[in-house]
Amino acid sequence: MLVPHMIPERSFWLIVASIVVFSRFSLGAEYIGGAKQLFIDDRIIDSLGGAQRVFKQAVKTQPLVSASTGWETKRSLAYPTVRREAMNSWKMWYRAASPMGERIICYATSTDGITWTKPNLGIYPHHGGNNNIVLIGKETFLDTPSIFREDDGYYLYCIEGDVRYVVYHSSDGIHDWKRAPRGLHADHARIIQSGTNAPAPHNFDICLAVFDPYRDDYIFHFKVAHREQLFGPNDWQRKFCQHRYSGSLATIQDMPFPRVTPRHELADREDESVEPGTLRAENYGLGMYPQEDGSVIGFSWLFSIDGHNGPVSKGGDGTSDGFWHYGPVNVMLVYTRDINGPWQRPTRTPILPRGPVGSWDSGMVHTANAPTEVPKAETAGAATDEIWLHYVGANHVHNRNPSEGERDHQIGIAKWRMDGFAALEDTDGTEDTVITKAVVYRGNQLTLNADVKANGYIRVKLIRVGDGTDLKGWSDAVSGNRQNHVVRWNGEDHIGNSEGEEVVLEIRIKNAALYSLNFTTDAAPPDRDESKR
Repeated sequence: MLVPHMIPERSFWLIVASIVVFSRFSLGAEYIGGAKQLFIDDRIIDSLGGAQRVFKQAVKTQPLVSASTGWETKRSLAYPTVRREAMNSWKMWYRAASPMGERIICYATSTDGITWTKPNLGIYPHHGGNNNIVLIGKETFLDTPSIFREDDGYYLYCIEGDVRYVVYHSSDGIHDWKRAPRGLHADHARIIQSGTNAPAPHNFDICLAVFDPYRDDYIFHFKVAHREQLFGPNDWQRKFCQHRYSGSLATIQDMPFPRVTPRHELADREDESVEPGTLRAENYGLGMYPQEDGSVIGFSWLFSIDGHNGPVSKGGDGTSDGFWHYGPVNVMLVYTRDINGPWQRPTRTPILPRGPVGSWDSGMVHTANAPTEVPKAETAGAATDEIWLHYVGANHVHNRNPSEGERDHQIGIAKWRMDGFAALEDTDGTEDTVITKAVVYRGNQLTLNADVKANGYIRVKLIRVGDGTDLKGWSDAVSGNRQNHVVRWNGEDHIGNSEGEEVVLEIRIKNAALYSLNFTTDAAPPDRDESKR
């Protein structure tokens, strides 16, 4: 048995590397092709060798969009969906409510994703026609819009009234929104409700969707309810269902959907430690971010229930069971390697936490349906491209008023560097050797997204599985803070002839943070359809 303290650290990890190389041949290899590999989990990692996986909380902006108009109530702003359609061309749709109680979808534009303008569209008469309303629902309940662009215009997926999930179409995303004649997978929704003994259709109030540009399909995630007895006979628990769909949203309403089993792995007893006084933790909603390797990163709205109003037979609307839950909402990082498989929680610390007491987002944070990838040239001096996730912050917890003032919802941005949710880091200033599992790649170059500090470096070695051949020796030192460091050996960036073979990577890290690696062909980006994203 190897005991680390009995031998020098570097020798110990070299011995481990040798064992890994010769043992992985019989265990099979991970095929990663030319897909970028983030380090949220250990999919391709065999040993961290002293390095640490460090999760990065978002850098938050101040609020950018507020209910500053006469046709939006402060407490109603929610569920933005944001599109960067070209340089200097951003569009946002979000839900609001008028002082008369109408649920409305509003529209805003921006040249940079930060400063937003609410155009006077004149479509509806509110405020003398000077408003940015693009849609008032046919029913009293209209919620959680997700907007997509296809060849024939824009599609809006949302919840509306008892029809539940519906699709609207507009040629320009502003005028003449027309609803499909039949509710989207309405029959499916009833099956789910019946199968989970939901108290009323009222509880289907969150549905979000994203377009996956790598698989050219849509992913739907929607909330369902299940009877629970923890707080009383009428208590209910939030669960979720999800599925993929390939095709146009123009015809999705006519497609039969498979029965999907309600799930709840996005919240468990361990999550009750996120907020003090939590009685039960639940997933309230989920933003999603599909990845090139087939995985999906998620932003789970963790609802930490710390109170309730007790068992009530009927609510004020005569349809719900009137059982209300109270508590804060934080956003947790989750991921799945297969949308039909389980979601994993790599950290129990919020990736987007609610703000401190008295701040604009001190009570709840809810994300957009999907983040936006922003080129470095359009950021304010960032070292890499960035990931921007617009989110709604509330100054109150769910179903409770703030200690001072009125309930207020505003929209800001949570930002990360590209691939920046987690990094493999040397945290003590000494060299660490990360060892991967056996992988099979496609390409002739290796690029790294890394931030290497002064006096630091990253070096890479490739070893053929089976015979242990060192294919290139240690690479030149990678230095600096860049998104696409091209790894070189004696100045040469070509890996060699090991494409398609099983190899193990040894990665030496000192005073550096490694966010992702990617095998590429002459650093060519992958082809993908970004138009619907």
